[in-house]
Amino acid sequence: MFNEHNKVISQFTLKEDELLLNYQHSPLKLVFVELPKFNKTLEELTNITDKWLYFLRKAPDLEVVPASMSIVPEIEKAFTIADRVNLSLEEVDDLEKREQFERERVGALELSKAEGLAEGRAEGIQIGEQRGEQRGQINLIKRLLQRQLGELNQSIEARLSQLSSEQLSALAEAIFDFSSVADLSSWLETNCSNLT
Repeated sequence: MFNEHNKVISQFTLKEDELLLNYQHSPLKLVFVELPKFNKTLEELTNITDKWLYFLRKAPDLEVVPASMSIVPEIEKAFTIADRVNLSLEEVDDLEKREQFERERVGALELSKAEGLAEGRAEGIQIGEQRGEQRGQINLIKRLLQRQLGELNQSIEARLSQLSSEQLSALAEAIFDFSSVADLSSWLETNCSNLT
């Protein structure tokens, strides 16, 4: 924009046209950043402004945030956002489903622990926690499967209720690979052959 100088950042304030007086009481200031003029290497970055300019200039080419820049949490967050913007619609959808699953899993665990604690006294607390946690896992997985595949038949629901915690965890990892109830049935046959 400004070929008459090599400054990366140019700042302008308001002036009166004829007398060229600065307008002192205005919070308005125009700041222009010319990224093509910013040519510092990673080793030459000396302050936070340099790090942001480097990020803005190099973000599309960076695979990871350089260690010297990751000490600024805001740059780390901006990198995550920039990385997400480059995902395809399918990848964003998959990422959002996995994030939603994780939020629901944490919620189910908290709920199940509360239910488990309510079930028993001192000697029954551990058993109650395990049962409550497993019930929470089963309910969460049923909801996710219904969202992914539609209504489940009673046979499938009965089989899900018989799964161990380990089998439920394995199923949770596989949920987003299913496109039909037949895929789910096949997975149950392959991975849970001890169920009748």
